[in-house]
Amino acid sequence: MTGGLDNAPTVTLPRDCAPPTVLLARDVVRGGGPRAVAGASLEVSYVLVIWSSGTVLDSTWYAGESLPAPVADLGGGKLVRGWDEGLPGIREGGRRLIVVPPAQDGDEPDGDTLVYVVDALSVSPR
Repeated sequence: MTGGLDNAPTVTLPRDCAPPTVLLARDVVRGGGPRAVAGASLEVSYVLVIWSSGTVLDSTWYAGESLPAPVADLGGGKLVRGWDEGLPGIREGGRRLIVVPPAQDGDEPDGDTLVYVVDALSVSPR
């Protein structure tokens, strides 16, 4: 992955291995602000890449600028399951890689693995 915070990440996926079968969440950049907990509200920038094709399916970055997305009630079951399970613990100012296998995301109609890179722009605990 390339690109720093406040810049659209470029995600390059490995082609020599199978996608993970369990949800993976790893901080790429550790933030220094408040930590997201269940019930928190966040403002994030993100890019979503499909594992099988490497295609960007969705992004908040347009023409080099980010249009942040609000996230409310983290862990409350209103988000993509991978976000509810993969975002808790991220700190404001951090970037997290979340890889969501199809078994953990009923929203992906093609049954593909989803790869998110999420920047936590702001975190408001409960």
